[in-house]
Amino acid sequence: RLTKAVITVLRRLMLLRMMKHIKGCLLS
Repeated sequence: RLTKAVITVLRRLMLLRMMKHIKGCLLS
């Protein structure tokens, strides 16, 4: 069972990963 805290942390990690991916695409 996932708690709200775990869900928020996962969502935050996914957002950070997406931002890094977007930055990498823009820089390259």
